Amino acid sequence: MDCYFFAIAGIAFLGGSIMTLSISEKQHSKIQQVFSKDLANKYERIVMERRAHYLIGLSVGMLISFSLIYTFNKPLSYFYHIIFFLTITLGTALIIYFLMPKSDYMSRHLKTKKEIQLWAEINNQMKYRYIFGVLLGIVAAVLFASVLC
Repeated sequence: MDCYFFAIAGIAFLGGSIMTLSISEKQHSKIQQVFSKDLANKYERIVMERRAHYLIGLSVGMLISFSLIYTFNKPLSYFYHIIFFLTITLGTALIIYFLMPKSDYMSRHLKTKKEIQLWAEINNQMKYRYIFGVLLGIVAAVLFASVLC
């Protein structure tokens, strides 16, 4: 039972994370066209801050995962250790990312209708990409777990 839970959760988190690693070239071009230089710089600063939050979460998650694996050193399969590590690490990263205070929000700086529409488009696309990645991860996890758990 635990193996299936950790497989589905860990691989789903991994799928969502991979799908939202970066924006497309098309979106990047739109940002350059629609956002002023100052607004594009603010966007980059916000992205860097959010990336730092996620990396802090990954670091804390890895420490927790290694600690738990070391503390409860049971003779389990290699696959189980990997999915346990993924679930704890990526789950912790998400929790920390959402809980860490943000110094700025892009929506505070948007003035024109085009800027607001572009930001809504980017924000929605990232949400859909994350959900798609999670769903794809769940499908992959069910296949892996049915064989390896």
